[in-house]
Amino acid sequence: MKSALPVVAVGCLCAVGFRQRECTDGPLVLAERGGAARYTVVLPADPSPSQVTAAKELVRYVDEMTGVLLPVETNTVPERAIFLGNGTDDLGTDGFHLRATPPHFRIEGGRVHGTLFGVYDFLERHCGCDWLSPTTSVIPGKDRLTVAATLDDVQKPAFALRDMNWTDQLADWTFTAKLKMNGFRTVYPESLGGQNHAKDTTTGGATFDVLCPPAKYFKDHPDWFALVDGKRRGERSQRCLTNAGFLDFLVDQMRERIRKNYPRCKYYSIYPNDFRRNCKCASCKSLDDGEGTPMASLLHMANYVAERIADDWPDVSILTFSYLYTLKPPKTMTVHPNVMICYCTDAVDFSKPIPQSRWKGNKAFVEDFTAWKRLTDRIYIWDYSANFKYLFQPFECCHVMPDNFRYFRDMGVVGVFEEGDHYGVKCVDEALKTWIIGHLLWNPDQPLDPLLSRFFKGYYGAAADVARGYYDALVELEAKRDETKYPLVMMGTVLQDPGQPRTFFDVWAERWTTALDLVKDDPVRHENVYWARHNVDLVRLMRADCAVKYSLTRTGADALCAELGRLKPVAERVLADFRRVKGLNKFRDNKAVRTRAEAIAMAAITGESTGRAAIPASDLIIDAPLKKAAMRVDDANAMGGKAIRLAPNAPGEMVHCIAFAESSIAKDPGIGIKVRVHARVEKTGVEEGSAFSVGTCDTVSFRKRDIRDFHVDIKNVSDGEYRWYDVDGVWRPTGNERVWISNGRRINEVNPCVNAVFVDQIELSRAE
Repeated sequence: MKSALPVVAVGCLCAVGFRQRECTDGPLVLAERGGAARYTVVLPADPSPSQVTAAKELVRYVDEMTGVLLPVETNTVPERAIFLGNGTDDLGTDGFHLRATPPHFRIEGGRVHGTLFGVYDFLERHCGCDWLSPTTSVIPGKDRLTVAATLDDVQKPAFALRDMNWTDQLADWTFTAKLKMNGFRTVYPESLGGQNHAKDTTTGGATFDVLCPPAKYFKDHPDWFALVDGKRRGERSQRCLTNAGFLDFLVDQMRERIRKNYPRCKYYSIYPNDFRRNCKCASCKSLDDGEGTPMASLLHMANYVAERIADDWPDVSILTFSYLYTLKPPKTMTVHPNVMICYCTDAVDFSKPIPQSRWKGNKAFVEDFTAWKRLTDRIYIWDYSANFKYLFQPFECCHVMPDNFRYFRDMGVVGVFEEGDHYGVKCVDEALKTWIIGHLLWNPDQPLDPLLSRFFKGYYGAAADVARGYYDALVELEAKRDETKYPLVMMGTVLQDPGQPRTFFDVWAERWTTALDLVKDDPVRHENVYWARHNVDLVRLMRADCAVKYSLTRTGADALCAELGRLKPVAERVLADFRRVKGLNKFRDNKAVRTRAEAIAMAAITGESTGRAAIPASDLIIDAPLKKAAMRVDDANAMGGKAIRLAPNAPGEMVHCIAFAESSIAKDPGIGIKVRVHARVEKTGVEEGSAFSVGTCDTVSFRKRDIRDFHVDIKNVSDGEYRWYDVDGVWRPTGNERVWISNGRRINEVNPCVNAVFVDQIELSRAE
């Protein structure tokens, strides 16, 4: 082996022969098709695992582009070299420097990720390679691979931490590295630089139940758990964040994890559970009330842990959530330097850039964000790029990402995490968003349109114009959206969104079908177009004003027949997809689609002219946050032997309810509908209050409509016997509405009057 010391000197000499001509006569020719290897890839004397990977990847793709296999050596100075080495300290762990020093070419970066990211960047921006998904790439063939002799390009990311959890990104860590991700969800093997967080801590979602599971600790330490409604609760609760014993327990837990994972992992999260039910003991309540936010006790906990580990591990960060009920920062508290606030965008509208949207959630976000910045410069944004109510629902937000990411950068945030579809639902924009997010988190100043053009051309091939047209049409709809009434929020967009009409998806389903023929000879692009059409089919089925079984009028029945005839082939095609790809059956959204598809495929219309429709328990929708809060059960006394049982509401939970959608009823426009419910109630003996409630509401805004909280008084209920309950008022649905039944009056309230409510039928009839 030769010494590494002469490398710089030799690289600067152009004294004689070929090297002199190459320095002055034009670009460096790295490889020529049909020729011998001209350049050698040279690694440093002690390369990191990711630098070894960088060399392998460079050799692989140069070979794929030109047919030339470059040799790899370590710590040598050949006549012409591509040096992969360690960059200067100012590049950090991820930055890199691409530079020509004729006759040599250098890719220099950090040992962790920088050199590897530099290789991928060179292949992409200077060679034309694009990795658009784990299964779709563009590797151009080249007769001659060159580098400008004047190339001198330093690249550093806009954010120190960049991450997401879209399915494509999680499926292939090498693909993730090509997108230059390095955040908490990125579980790189050592060959790709390793990870920066502790796997057993879980960095996404709640960690309270991971660190302190109720099954293990509640019995002996009930005081560690939240006091809710005067009672310590283990399940479905937060923790008592001012309890000295619990705080010391967390310190011990963090110390154990740090010893196990340090120095590789320097980020450790302590996140509350993904619901409210925070502790109301005197100590927690006093602190929260004094600071004007439940974030106060959570920050108290994070500060406590960070303070006690700082002496031993001064570079370790403790992360905690500003999310849901902890969005608002405290008034006077300070943030420990080793605490990082993970501030979430869960309440903002994404149809417009965050500072520009008129939605109330955006105004609150900006105000709270500004307040957080006065307290700390260590903020990590947890952003959303999908609709988590219906993941297959179009949620076009790529067009606002450049503005939002620049806003985050200019506000000085440390990093950004983009939560997306990590369930494998096959969203139509899955690959697009994954690719765009990766590029914009690295550099949000680059123009969006060229990125979009590259993506659509590479991912959809001959169908690129159709795909781009669909994207542009969605963006146009977003531009017209009145976000003050119908914001594009991560849990609020529903299938009946008036800003995206049903006819829109009918038109684009036809265009995607035509596009399939354009790529019939390209298996990769054909598959990409197929799943785009599949996604649009899902939306069509779930948005269909299609009753499947029920009609209140003859006219409505005729319309239903036409709708069913049009959608039956779509339903059958979707069902075939579910049978072919078993993983599609796992997620709740897709289960709902499959149920709808099966019903449409087997549809038979009843109630054509009677003006009455009886909907049994089997066709009623269960809408409950907990699996056992509402469930279908056998009931010998019920019609058909089946009923839906509603358990008593738990404090801190949404009202458990049964629902039936207007879109499942064929009817004439403007029709008035009377509602009655067949139910039985198991009473507790308390004779003051409501047995259950009935109402109608808009499924877009969730505003109550014609029937608003009709309450069945417990005094008018026979214990344990089924009977019909006529609901006062006439329902005149105008679109996107549903009937609902609940055994509680409102959120956070326990119903003391009932042990359970059983519903086996809802009857709808035309009002006289």
